Amino acid sequence: MNFSFTPATREAAKARIGIQGPAGSGKTKSALRIAEGFAQGGAIGVVDTERGSALKYAPVPGKPELGGHAFGHMPMDTHDPRYLVQAVRAAEAAGLAVLIVDSWSHFWSGRGGLLEIVETAGSKSGSGGTFGGWRTGNPIEQEMLDALLNFRGHLIVTMRTKGDYVIEGKKVTKVGVKAVQRESAEYELDVVMDMVEGTATVTKTRYEPLNGLVVHHPGEEIGETILEQLGQGVDPVEAVMVELASPELTYQGALALHARAKSRGLLDVEQPHPVSGEVTTVGGLIAEYGKALKTGSPLSVVSAVPSGDEHAAAVAELKKTAEAVGLDDIGADAEQALGMPLSDAPIDAIRALTAQIRPTAA
Repeated sequence: MNFSFTPATREAAKARIGIQGPAGSGKTKSALRIAEGFAQGGAIGVVDTERGSALKYAPVPGKPELGGHAFGHMPMDTHDPRYLVQAVRAAEAAGLAVLIVDSWSHFWSGRGGLLEIVETAGSKSGSGGTFGGWRTGNPIEQEMLDALLNFRGHLIVTMRTKGDYVIEGKKVTKVGVKAVQRESAEYELDVVMDMVEGTATVTKTRYEPLNGLVVHHPGEEIGETILEQLGQGVDPVEAVMVELASPELTYQGALALHARAKSRGLLDVEQPHPVSGEVTTVGGLIAEYGKALKTGSPLSVVSAVPSGDEHAAAVAELKKTAEAVGLDDIGADAEQALGMPLSDAPIDAIRALTAQIRPTAA
């Protein structure tokens, strides 16, 4: 554990949005419209626990005049939170820009949801009743929260609401509504909107432009406003890579950096290797640098120039790749990019340059 303070900087982040309201208030439609503002052309996915209700807003093949929202659909009729964890992992594997969970409430009180898990665990002999059942339920809930909040894209969850009442003697008074989720679930989210008959009121936000906002049929414009706020910071992966490349980095610093990246869910984020250009991960790079620091190995991003056939093969591969993308005379451009003649360039630098132009090859 590293008990030290470092200068605080705002990081670019992903949205964590809650939309709550009664059935028919416009939660799903609003979630899809806001998601389009977030996605900026990227893919949107919906985990649908509402008996396929999201499909009402999907396009109709061959009838573009009917409109609709393009999204990937994952129906789910059993609501164990561990299934939602698997759905989040599938969303990350698919590279979704935005994940919508419609409705998050079912993973609390639906069939197979957290309350049912707790009740089942608490009913076992010697378990200690409901209180003991939460010994089973709490870790499951935390795993779900970790998966949702560490999702690499933007997240929108919808929640049903119910009447909130107080009892004073024999008098029962309705004092408002509350979400069908654990108390204080909204604390996990950046923005919460209350929906009533298609009108959203922002009741919680970390973004000043949304304070007290009331809008009918919220859509892409709110997504874009939130994106603007989220973008006023440094990319967290970029921040890790800058720190990793610092000449002042120590082995203990690399350990602390690994812990911070892990807590942010960044270890599995793909990154090009600074030497080979091959795809690796943030965690893999930190481990590589940490090992080098521990053993006293050099951390230069290029290796010595090998002689003979290996170097010639690297140059040939560069030229072949360049020709594939229409760069018939790569020599001068390559030497300008490398800052030296090809004959003097390190092999790893040549391979890294090849990797940079390869993705555009047909």
